[in-house]
Amino acid sequence: FIASSAASDVYKRQERLWILANTDPLTGALNRRRFLELLEGDARKPGGKPATLAVLMLDLDYFKMINDRFGHSTGDEALRHFTELAKAELRDRDHFARLGGEEFAALLPGTKLEAALVVAERIRARTADAGFADENGVPVPLSVSIGVTDLPANDRRPLAVLNRADKALYLTKKSGRNRVAKATIDRPPELV
Repeated sequence: FIASSAASDVYKRQERLWILANTDPLTGALNRRRFLELLEGDARKPGGKPATLAVLMLDLDYFKMINDRFGHSTGDEALRHFTELAKAELRDRDHFARLGGEEFAALLPGTKLEAALVVAERIRARTADAGFADENGVPVPLSVSIGVTDLPANDRRPLAVLNRADKALYLTKKSGRNRVAKATIDRPPELV
């Protein structure tokens, strides 16, 4: 019994260290470092063959205003709330990460661009429709802008994929926010 208890304690400590090293402590989403590791790993299927995958870059709209008007504790709660909403629209095999501040990313293995756009729109609509309030019940406006791209066989560079998704995200911001845009390797970003 003592040996199994000690082994259990070691396992629990190792699990705790993994969580601390790989997740964002505020939201419980993966952290940037772990997301980039997964993107790099998922960029190729076993055997070195190209993988089908899509990437979403998500940014909460006017987040500074939320922090300034409602306070940082409400901002933190908005980040946690959004994480729950977004993860509810993803599959178990998808990866969701907080890259920093109010910027998030999702990695959708085995997903083509058109299917990823459907997921992005569901996340966008759910965020806008879900409703969110501060601790006093005052409604807090919450919406998200999303850039979507895929990893084509002729561009296996994970950072290039993130840059394309980020350019699509930037287009949504310039176009009024609370939108979805897509970018492909051979076309400039466009609103969906």
